[in-house]
Amino acid sequence: MICVSLANINYKNLELKLTSFEMVEVRIDLLDFSNEELNRIFSKQISSIATCRSSKFSDKERLELLKSAIISGANYVDIEIDSPQSYIKELSLFAKQNNCKVILSYHNFEQTPNKIILQEIIDSAKEYNPAYIKIVTKAITKQDASRILSLYETNNNLIAFCMGEIGKISRIASLFLGADFTYASLEKGNETASGQLNYETINEITSLI
Repeated sequence: MICVSLANINYKNLELKLTSFEMVEVRIDLLDFSNEELNRIFSKQISSIATCRSSKFSDKERLELLKSAIISGANYVDIEIDSPQSYIKELSLFAKQNNCKVILSYHNFEQTPNKIILQEIIDSAKEYNPAYIKIVTKAITKQDASRILSLYETNNNLIAFCMGEIGKISRIASLFLGADFTYASLEKGNETASGQLNYETINEITSLI
């Protein structure tokens, strides 16, 4: 499955395209939507992930925005593993009480740690019993991408791939190693992370394999 990350688009243009996708990630921090527009997206009959990174909002503001998304019908909520423990526990509990699954995520925008460190991060995340653990790192070498993909050999419920030009292949390969979905941009030029491929490209490639 391809999850389309929604960012930097106005609501009117987005609403026309939503029915084309199976799954979307709503980047609340990258969308200038009203609460009503956000709630409308999460209430639609489409699998959705509510994500709000810390660059724009305080933890308290993010907590309220994500809780609102969960109440409105978000199927998943993305919580960064480096968030305060109290934040993770409160949001995880709220999600589970409202039939919303948790994606506990780790991002490293500078490099790919060694496998021992990566596994320690995964094991730490497992303590919260999330539906998925998301591991995303920057690939500097091909070996970095290979290391991330090797995590599928010993872990379940994992969404793991690399960012950057070298990491592009891992975004597609992950689907064939155990990931239930990968992330794509709505269209070229509208990426939410380096090396992110657009929906049309991933759809074409996977249909040929």
